Amino acid sequence: MSNRIVLIGHCFGKVPNWFDICLKTCEWNRNVDWLFFTDCLPERKTGENIRFVKISIADLKELIKAKTGTEPQIPDGFKVCDFRPAFGHVFEAYLQGRDFWGHCDFDIIWGDIRRFITDEMLDTFDVISSYPHTVVGSCTLYRNVPLISTLYRQNPYYREAFQAPWGCCFDELGQTMRHGYGFGKTVREFERAGKIKGFYQRLVGTDNCDDRDEKWIRQIEETYGEKTQRDPDFVWGPCVWQNGRLFFAGNRREIMSFHFKEYSVRHELFAPLPLRWRDDIVSFEVNESGFIFHHSTWPGQVAGFWERGASLFVRWMRQWIHALCGSNRGNAQRGHR
Repeated sequence: MSNRIVLIGHCFGKVPNWFDICLKTCEWNRNVDWLFFTDCLPERKTGENIRFVKISIADLKELIKAKTGTEPQIPDGFKVCDFRPAFGHVFEAYLQGRDFWGHCDFDIIWGDIRRFITDEMLDTFDVISSYPHTVVGSCTLYRNVPLISTLYRQNPYYREAFQAPWGCCFDELGQTMRHGYGFGKTVREFERAGKIKGFYQRLVGTDNCDDRDEKWIRQIEETYGEKTQRDPDFVWGPCVWQNGRLFFAGNRREIMSFHFKEYSVRHELFAPLPLRWRDDIVSFEVNESGFIFHHSTWPGQVAGFWERGASLFVRWMRQWIHALCGSNRGNAQRGHR
């Protein structure tokens, strides 16, 4: 494959309990490089296609300030998402020799990326999104050229987004910006002017429910003035990973990645104990109950059984404690009234 891709991720604070599993699916994509900026390093040695760069939020803030000429506000790790359109500029020193750079989330299971992102696509398009009609934060690729890497500057409100102390969703539609003018709109404007070419197709599965997706569709239609159509064969999770490939569990449709964002919002219940990759894992399923691993050896099967049992017990205890505390708070509030 002639085009080199690097996907950029970021995580600050504590890594989620499932990250080792997600990281292993990155390692399986040996023809894709990964660059993670974080203040928390993994406990084990990772594949040669993965590089971790240790950086604090304070140091990242200074780097963004020097590169963009803004006074960035980064109160927490979530705010870093707003700077994704500028990653090609901010991190250009790390992107030498790469034809495309992109950004991604941490709560993603990856299938065979280059089965979907082909050299023909990379030769043809400048922006490749894993969602119809718009760029998305979970996975979008950009050609590694100055025009694209500094395109964020063509958005009239990028300074406002970078300097706001709250998350603006600038890397997508700008849903929480006062003007609703995210980077996605800038990309589409340059496309219509014939300056760049974009590719938009649903390549990522999610655990999102239909009503949330309908809201997202309405936002796209309002922003771009385009009617969207849903793919009837694209169902919502769960999914199955098997030897580097990923499928919906229901209809076995292959997908490039699975974003379990709704599950991960409840991550303390979804994966209450740290999960570790075992070399005898041949496949696993991700659903609202967590990860279900399938081992090729009986010791692995026994270990997996006990790990899952312990995880379910801890999850049940936490649910019971949360319910009890919630009930007590409710009684206290009603008594106060």
